[in-house]
Amino acid sequence: MTAPRLGVQLYTLRDVTDDVAWLVQTVRHLGYDAVEPAGLGRCTPAEVRAAAEACGALIPSIHVRWDALLADEAAAVATVAELGATYLVVPWVPPEVRRNSEDWRRLGAWLNTLGARCWDAGLRLVYHNHAFEFEPLPEGGTGMDILVAETDPVLVGFELDLYWAAYAGEDVPGWIRRLAGRLPLVHLKDMTADDERFFAEVGQGVLPWDVWLPLITETGVMWWMVEQDVCRRPPMEAIRMSLDYLRKYNRKEGT
Repeated sequence: MTAPRLGVQLYTLRDVTDDVAWLVQTVRHLGYDAVEPAGLGRCTPAEVRAAAEACGALIPSIHVRWDALLADEAAAVATVAELGATYLVVPWVPPEVRRNSEDWRRLGAWLNTLGARCWDAGLRLVYHNHAFEFEPLPEGGTGMDILVAETDPVLVGFELDLYWAAYAGEDVPGWIRRLAGRLPLVHLKDMTADDERFFAEVGQGVLPWDVWLPLITETGVMWWMVEQDVCRRPPMEAIRMSLDYLRKYNRKEGT
């Protein structure tokens, strides 16, 4: 079995600096294999790619904002290709495009179209969830159910954020199994034990990693991306703690 690659979603470090090239190198020097940018800050795609190649960091994916996709899909696809990435990730969609079942079906159709554009460019499209995708719809089911059913498995994959699925009260192992074959990446962060259920470093909260990590390994999820939407401690310290936990797990499991 191929060992998973550990990466960081750079949104976690957005308050450290907007020099994404520097962040790429710093994350690599901490010991992560990969980075997942959420925008490029002050840098060009060529600068970020050069920084990654210089230190041996991998850039499998990048989050592209909704407004950027609406403004110019072709430019967004070109940026992903220029970075040398494989996956263009849709990270979030605004409330006005997800009010009811028909909205979710329209979103699925749009993802298929964008997925075809990515495919033609040698890339793959991936959708990243929060908790709202799992909210029950008046017509029955959820937005996530509709996206899975309405999108072409060849053209549209998923980046399952395990925290947000758990926050929504979902059966996380069930979703990992359901998305098997369409799940090249996952987002990892933990959840505090208090009523706030706040973001925490992997291994420092209440989420059952001893169950989830073997399952995402078994289902072939290659890219494990650490992401904390908000950190209660310095972000660099937070991602170091998550890395330490995941390394210990991988050594224990021999992956």
